[in-house]
Amino acid sequence: MRHLPGRQSAAASAPRSRKPSIIARVNMDSSVPGSAESLKSKRTRKSSVFNPSALSNVQTAEFNASKKSFPNRNLLGPITSESIKADCSVVSIHIKSESNRDITNSTRSDILGLSGKYLDGGKLSPSSPGGGSQARASFLKGMLHTAATMQKWTSKGSLVSTLDMKEKDEVDLQSGDVDAGGTPSQLNDAVTLWNTGINPLSMFSVFFEVYISLLYISNLWIVPFCIAFEIQLPFEYSTLLTVSYLLDSAVYLLTLKASHPAMQSLSHPTLVMWRRYYLRHGFAIDILTSFPFELLPIPEAPYLFIIRLLRLYKLPLIFMTSPVYIKTLKMMQNALGIGQTVAVIFPLTFWFCIFLHIQACALFFIGRVTGFQNGELLIIQDQTILEKYTWGLFSAVGNTFPMTYKPQIAVDQWVVLAFVTTGAGFYACIVGAISSLAMGLDASGRLYRQKLDEVQEYMRWKDLLPSTRRKMLRYYELKYRGKFFEERTLLEEMNDSLRMEIATHNCRELISKVSFLRRAQHDGRDDLFVGRIATALTACYFVPGDIIITQGEMGNEMYFMMSGVVDIIANGKKVTSFRDGAFFGEIALIANIPRTATVQATTSSMLYKLTRDAFTSILEEFEDVRRRVEVIYRERMEKIRLEEEQRKLEAAQELASKVTYLSRKENDGRDDLFLKRIASSLVVSFFAAEDVVFAQGEMGHEMYFVKNGSVNIIVGGRTVATLSDGGFFGEVALIANIPRTATVAAATPCMMYKLTRPAFMGILEEFDDMKGKIEAVYQERMRRVRREEEERRNVGSSG
Repeated sequence: MRHLPGRQSAAASAPRSRKPSIIARVNMDSSVPGSAESLKSKRTRKSSVFNPSALSNVQTAEFNASKKSFPNRNLLGPITSESIKADCSVVSIHIKSESNRDITNSTRSDILGLSGKYLDGGKLSPSSPGGGSQARASFLKGMLHTAATMQKWTSKGSLVSTLDMKEKDEVDLQSGDVDAGGTPSQLNDAVTLWNTGINPLSMFSVFFEVYISLLYISNLWIVPFCIAFEIQLPFEYSTLLTVSYLLDSAVYLLTLKASHPAMQSLSHPTLVMWRRYYLRHGFAIDILTSFPFELLPIPEAPYLFIIRLLRLYKLPLIFMTSPVYIKTLKMMQNALGIGQTVAVIFPLTFWFCIFLHIQACALFFIGRVTGFQNGELLIIQDQTILEKYTWGLFSAVGNTFPMTYKPQIAVDQWVVLAFVTTGAGFYACIVGAISSLAMGLDASGRLYRQKLDEVQEYMRWKDLLPSTRRKMLRYYELKYRGKFFEERTLLEEMNDSLRMEIATHNCRELISKVSFLRRAQHDGRDDLFVGRIATALTACYFVPGDIIITQGEMGNEMYFMMSGVVDIIANGKKVTSFRDGAFFGEIALIANIPRTATVQATTSSMLYKLTRDAFTSILEEFEDVRRRVEVIYRERMEKIRLEEEQRKLEAAQELASKVTYLSRKENDGRDDLFLKRIASSLVVSFFAAEDVVFAQGEMGHEMYFVKNGSVNIIVGGRTVATLSDGGFFGEVALIANIPRTATVAAATPCMMYKLTRPAFMGILEEFDDMKGKIEAVYQERMRRVRREEEERRNVGSSG
């Protein structure tokens, strides 16, 4: 029996070894069943080992990180049909479960494809009769399914990174888009490409689109050239076009083209909607152009090749949306140091060359079918094809820029001069009209591209970091979405009624979700209240990683989520996530208290902000809402007060257990009262990272208890200790008026409770029995301080 490199055999090792990877069950020896090697292996061993190299190092490392989820599986044991089915079922469930988020979609899909190699509907194993060919077919099917459905590109022209895939997994898992059960074969049987469609950003879709576009471009050059100069195209080329066009029609039917103008006008386009649109508008042309008319047994058959060019209506959309072409254009921009506006010269140059080529072929073709009556054509009709094409191209350029015809007599010269002058005027008018039309058709898009060029130039001038540049570009893409409008200027020009109607359009549903922002008095002013709130909202945009609010800071605005995902983080730990339609920070409108959590954007998010000042001014107009808000405010503040008292009591209990003179155990029924007095005297304090709480040598009047965060204890410029949650310091200041012996600085953002000496002395006035204990501690501490001073003086005098 063979074994994994560096491993002992399963029989020789005393303890049961942990599984090396789930791949050891799925990616077994890939020799073809029935071959000499396979038959020899079957006779000599009962179990099989596994070749981990079938997956990449990154994928293997990612998936090995999930081994701890089912450590009791013995993957080095004998392999049977039942064990393969069981293991692959475990693999499928595990890699799709929410607990395993370290696996990217790419790795997940690759492993499912490998599992499918040995799970053909749960009926075959490598040792089953006839299982080899069907297993290979199942494996190939899984790999093709992965290539067609797994996103590998972004719409901006870059490959999807592992981090992006993990973020997408996070969003998918939170939204319930990922099913956590089912074997790969069950999933493939239940969900086919017909139902799910081909991902337009998958590896297959992107590269097939590039291939078909190159085929279209070749037709643009080859077909006019061959028709004009009577060159017979081979049968194989027609067959290639027919097969490719039919395959393109099938792929088009299975791929939701969300970037198509017809689909962009829909709020939630689906694959079924796209199929209906395609069958009505483009399917007939695609089928017509797929038929090889040029092979018909008629003399005019070669000219029917022109029908193939009708399919070129797809080419502009491919150029605009294909990630490969977008990436190529960006690379040219970066290489030449030009902006997006200037880069339009490249596609224009391409189409101009196509125009000249078609015109050159058309000039010679017309001359040939008319019997070479033109004297210039008569001269070149017997020359080589290259010379004929050169003449046609030269004439095409001359027709575009009138200079080809050179008259010999004066009458002809005046006639040509008149026509050239008139034509130049018409040409200038047409160019100007087209320019104005082009600028008017996409004025906001042109302004947006100019804005991006300005941003690019600013980032180069500031020499910003690449990460900051990416965040800035992402921010502007999110804010303007390809269209630049001076929205504030436009709204200021409108009347109040129209401005309120526009503001209410997108925000009415968001506002209605906040209980104290609902108004249903049915007095004719309900819509007016909603309009006032909507008008006061301000749009905010955040890219992944941006902090929206910070725990502990004082807030005066609340947020409504229009789109995106944000994480709610309390005390450094993620508590939950909010999505479209949620709101947070509403307490800031009615109470001036610190934020209780940090909110961070995890995806590109659009939010609306409502400030306390704007809300207060609206309440002055709506008395009924103001009274309801006051009731809610009192209830909320009472709840906050009780919660804060409970937290302070817990902190006081923990302090009493650690500081002897803060603990009272007289068992006279007043011990709890003493603890409550300590708790009520605690004051909340917040410190940012690197803030100094107090400095060495200064006189102290309070002690601190660390509720959240950590602080560094610094003596003589050197950190001697670090205190975190539950730690305390400065307690001597409660009983002795002596200088601080160390500097304390916050290592992280901290929330602390502070107990001052005056407050503590006030408590002692109520509890006389504690004064003696405090006095004893004080005298002991002072004796220690005097001894330390004497030792320092002795050391100084001896030195």
